[in-house]
Amino acid sequence: KSDAAKRLVFPGSANTNIDELKNGRTIRLVFKDSSVIQKPLIASLATEAGVLTSVLAADTQKVSGDNYGTMLISVPDNQFEKALAYLNSVEGVLVKEVVE
Repeated sequence: KSDAAKRLVFPGSANTNIDELKNGRTIRLVFKDSSVIQKPLIASLATEAGVLTSVLAADTQKVSGDNYGTMLISVPDNQFEKALAYLNSVEGVLVKEVVE
């Protein structure tokens, strides 16, 4: 919960208080492949897997012509495993639960 840790989890918005935003468990997504950000991942998670999420924070950056990014989402406790399974099936996305 230090300022340095907040900057790692919330790039560009270290003052964001995750406890005030989330309504379930939090997942950090890292987009390792620029083609991944072209897909509507959160919409697909809802329509294909039936998991509704809240976006807590997101950031994209262009590096050497490629787009990369991170996203924090909140998933209801009862849909967490389903969300993890779906997200882990997406190539080019690193999925990790944020544990406080």
